[in-house]
Amino acid sequence: MHSCLEKKLFDTFGTARIFEKRVKKYALLTKLLSFLGLAIPTIIGLVYLAIGTISNDLKSLALILGAIQILCFLWSIIDKWDDKHHYSIKALQRQDELFTELDNLAQQDENFQDVFNRLLEKDKRYKQEDISQSISDEEIRYGTRKALYRFQLQCKICNEIPQTEKPAKDKKCDSCANF
Repeated sequence: MHSCLEKKLFDTFGTARIFEKRVKKYALLTKLLSFLGLAIPTIIGLVYLAIGTISNDLKSLALILGAIQILCFLWSIIDKWDDKHHYSIKALQRQDELFTELDNLAQQDENFQDVFNRLLEKDKRYKQEDISQSISDEEIRYGTRKALYRFQLQCKICNEIPQTEKPAKDKKCDSCANF
């Protein structure tokens, strides 16, 4: 297999794993936000209905829970959790599709260079779009670790081949751990 193709397979797989992790993160955050949006007012209302009056301690608790709910809601709007979740889904789908196309290309010899060049252009477009998503160094290390494990390759920094998807807690490599 061509080394350039192997590198693209590695990169594409790692990038897909980064966005897969983001999809899970933002799905959880938006579910939690929706849950809190319904749970907190419902609990406060049910307590009031059950007791009839609310003590000052209960009012303080309700105020604190309400403030937490509002702050979480405001943060979700400011940080654009919904937009990030939708983008991550699209990016994951694109990266998985590109990975499959590259992997299938490895199986054929016919028109290899033409197809590979077309896929490189597609990858370039995706990377330009992904730049706006501020992928962190920790996420890059996460994607690198996933790809090293998947392809059973040696890390260029620590010279180890990962035996698990998660590094040991004491592992300090700035290429395949510390995420």
